[in-house]
Amino acid sequence: MSQSSNPIRFGLNPRGFTEYEGIVAVCRAAEAAGFEAVAFSDRPPETNFEGWTLATAVATATERVTVTHSTLNVPYRYPALLAKMAASLDVIAGGGRVRLTLGAAAQEDHATTFGIPWGAPGERVDGLIDTIAILR
Repeated sequence: MSQSSNPIRFGLNPRGFTEYEGIVAVCRAAEAAGFEAVAFSDRPPETNFEGWTLATAVATATERVTVTHSTLNVPYRYPALLAKMAASLDVIAGGGRVRLTLGAAAQEDHATTFGIPWGAPGERVDGLIDTIAILR
């Protein structure tokens, strides 16, 4: 049997934790166990820590694990701002530890709860395509 050039990788999303110290402990344990990534929620109405802030804090509390989000819904922020946020997090994390997982947003209440305009599916996909072009 030949060895795969795309090995299985593992990550976790510490959803459900309400205390910062518990989240950091779980992320450190995941890193020590060899997990590749930790992902944080970017869904505004959920009762959890804000995803970008938490990813930045965990990046400073760990050494190797990749930080990402369970999906960054691009309608929630302007593409140029997203690029600056990602670049800043990458510097803070020590370089090469940030992964962007982008989406066009699928749950209207996640946007409208915070007054974020909700476009038709085609508009949101076009926004995702534009965001990827701007980020590149």
